[in-house]
Amino acid sequence: MTTRPTRNSVAYVRDIKGDRPNRIRAWPQKGREPPEGPFMGQAPELSALFVLDVAQVSIPVGGTTKTFSNPRTDPDGRVWWYVRAYDRDTKTVKDGWVAENEGGQVLLESLPSHDGCTALMHTQRPSHLWDGMQACVVPAIGLIIRSDPLNTASVVGGLPVGSVVTVTGEAHCDTDGLVWWRIPKDWICENEPIQGPPDEDGVAWYLLPMRSQP
Repeated sequence: MTTRPTRNSVAYVRDIKGDRPNRIRAWPQKGREPPEGPFMGQAPELSALFVLDVAQVSIPVGGTTKTFSNPRTDPDGRVWWYVRAYDRDTKTVKDGWVAENEGGQVLLESLPSHDGCTALMHTQRPSHLWDGMQACVVPAIGLIIRSDPLNTASVVGGLPVGSVVTVTGEAHCDTDGLVWWRIPKDWICENEPIQGPPDEDGVAWYLLPMRSQP
């Protein structure tokens, strides 16, 4: 069963007909008015995307600023999401719009999380990574590398945004609910819980899987 994306989640480009990438555009439109959003890159089939947790996005379009809802349905019935993606050609992280559907086909699907933490906490924390997977650093400020899977552990380095790493072993959850992975001997944080309205707590994601599966 296809599961639709939601804001502040990880989604992936479905493999519909072999090598069919999903184009990333500067704004959510293809044909009609406003003019077609400029092509910014492409997300290959089975690649993962981070659906950004913003309800509206303001973008310069043709000399003026337009505000689009996230998600947005265009006049042709396509549903667009504002995402953060890793561009393999330029090896950079880009924010742009991708279509969930096209011509009756579903192109974008949510990537289910799994209980990835080993037990220091009774509450399990979600993860989208597995041993041996590659992931991209998405926060603009990068990620701190620590000697142990604790926020108070010694800092041994850092990774700038766009860095690609391979995680190893099993995810580790510390007492603050942070999810940690080895890379390969030191540790970086995949995500952490964020507080929201009652019963609507979410997760801030720091590592984006390069593919939808190991």
